[in-house]
Amino acid sequence: MRFIVNEIPAMKSARLPIAITVLGLLLFTVSSLLIHPLETLKAVADHVVISEVQIAGVSTNDDFIELYNPTSSDVDLSNMRFVKRSSTGSANDDIVVFGTGETIAAHGYYLWCNNGLDATLSCDRNTSDTVANNNSVALAHDDGTIEDAVTFGTPDNPLGEGTFLSAPDAGTSVERKASASSDETSMGAGGAEETHGNGQDTDNNVEDFLPRSSPQPQNATSATEQLPVPTATPTSTPTETPTETPTPTVTPTESPTPTPTETPTPTLTPTESPTPTLTPTLTPTPMPPGNPTVHLPGLLFSCKIEYMPLRMFGFTFRMPKISV
Repeated sequence: MRFIVNEIPAMKSARLPIAITVLGLLLFTVSSLLIHPLETLKAVADHVVISEVQIAGVSTNDDFIELYNPTSSDVDLSNMRFVKRSSTGSANDDIVVFGTGETIAAHGYYLWCNNGLDATLSCDRNTSDTVANNNSVALAHDDGTIEDAVTFGTPDNPLGEGTFLSAPDAGTSVERKASASSDETSMGAGGAEETHGNGQDTDNNVEDFLPRSSPQPQNATSATEQLPVPTATPTSTPTETPTETPTPTVTPTESPTPTPTETPTPTLTPTESPTPTLTPTLTPTPMPPGNPTVHLPGLLFSCKIEYMPLRMFGFTFRMPKISV
């Protein structure tokens, strides 16, 4: 018996929801791969940021603010300024108004400090201004747009960003991370991220900064950071959910009814009848005269014995014949 495999219509219609499910999984995987790298890139600033701040040293006036340029091009600081907002203030106070031609190099630094630290740090700009706990400091454009901000404590009208920082102890600082996993060891002297810059920026101060027990302010003459060449992380190929193969229904093919073969009528072959064996006919052979005659005394007759020859099967027999 032969079988023909046919796919039933119900199985074809069942493929549609399965295909939609597989397509949805693929779209979800691709969108996840696209979204997560964007989130990672978002954490790397594309503009000048505040990279390290100290609000007290040996003296309460030993303050400095460091800027870092995480981009690959020099940035013109003209039409920008350092501003501060006090614990109860609602307006910004200028610390530095940058002049025409002042720039910050690609992957380079710019340093402001209080006058008392200038001799020690060789600051790019120094003034008599100070920064304290419950203050916000920011890099702002002349039109008031905030480029980047750091806030300590709980001022009434902070400039941002996110969750604010606790004020560092005297003689210590807060430094912007190079990456989300940075710590003081990795960013310190000889650390794995010592020259990786300060580009981590999620707009959340508490996530972007870490405490430095030994401040390390850098100015415009400091060496530019040598960022690592990113190694492409291979993207895992999503495993496609296998589509269930429908079990085919076996449709039996009717076997043809065999055509009976005509049985030939046997031809009678005549059997030769045997030739009957002739029964020999006894031919009496006359006995020669002189055959004995038997006389029976006292009887009224006498008999005569004759021997008649009888031929049978090639033999001659003499059979007695008695006559009265």
